[in-house]
Amino acid sequence: MTVSKSLYTTGIQCSKALWLKKYKSELLAPVDESAETRFKTGHTVGELACDLFANGVKVDFNPNLEQMVKETKKLLDSGVTVIYEAAFSFENTLVIVDIFKIDSEGVSIYEVKSSTSLKDIYLHDVSIQYYTLENLGYKIKSANVVYLNSNYMRGDELDIKELFVIEDVTETIKSLQETVPTNLQTFQTYLADKKLNQISISENIVKILMSA
Repeated sequence: MTVSKSLYTTGIQCSKALWLKKYKSELLAPVDESAETRFKTGHTVGELACDLFANGVKVDFNPNLEQMVKETKKLLDSGVTVIYEAAFSFENTLVIVDIFKIDSEGVSIYEVKSSTSLKDIYLHDVSIQYYTLENLGYKIKSANVVYLNSNYMRGDELDIKELFVIEDVTETIKSLQETVPTNLQTFQTYLADKKLNQISISENIVKILMSA
């Protein structure tokens, strides 16, 4: 069973939310106006962050994520060195890397967040990406989280470099790697349990599902 980075981070926060996200997503409350605003903000921030790494190529979203994996491979085979929304799969994991940059020294991963601080769950987000890429044979040069600079004051022109903070979290991500296989095995076992269809949905679970 394929575990995406979204499912992985949901599982890290709550195993019940993981099962519901996979099998009972229709039980979620309709997206309200505030949630829609957050989604649009996140999308806009992601687009702006791409300008930090010019001349990249974006992989268009496809519900069939394996098609995104194939498109990513085509771009890499053609020599593209910066890819936005690059998709990769390894065994039962499938991840989309917000910004993937490759050079002679290796691969740099950039996970973009519309937050003004680095949160622990973001590290797990990057961790599953690192795990997938490393197992595909990529040499990881750096792993980074890109988030908004709360101290930035815009002038007449938007300064992209000042708008964002790029935090190198490589060493922390390396320290998390030994837990990833265990987490994946635990999540696979939980998802395979069909007896969990009577899970009650608490307010906390809904919040986790809506934020993942």
